[in-house]
Amino acid sequence: MSANIPRNRFRLNEDWQATILGLFIALIIGLGVLGPGGQTVTTKAAAGQTASKEVPTGGGYTVSGLLGKDKLPISAPTELNGGADYVFTCQDGVVTLEERPREGGAAHVTVANRCDQDVQITYTRRALIPYPLFRVF
Repeated sequence: MSANIPRNRFRLNEDWQATILGLFIALIIGLGVLGPGGQTVTTKAAAGQTASKEVPTGGGYTVSGLLGKDKLPISAPTELNGGADYVFTCQDGVVTLEERPREGGAAHVTVANRCDQDVQITYTRRALIPYPLFRVF
């Protein structure tokens, strides 16, 4: 008698399964779990100071600089190598770049400011898949 009683198990139909799977994939992409997420590293040094920050290695960076509130023309590598220190030196309103070897696997960006205003160097890399997802949200 108990062999003929059907079991009531909870099952989602195929539409709901596909919807949940799609939302899960969108969440993974939106959070940047799939591929590298965007990176922005800003190194800022006050007048007469030196500052350094670690930057993830790799390519695809854009570089921008500010002297006080004015944009600086920057000629810098867009691919950063591990074990390198990229030293930006500001003197008389001109920024020069020198690449030096450094211990460790990460790249470093150092700003040596000998100018009379703050100097800021920013390395930016966009996410592999931009957020918001497909520019819908």
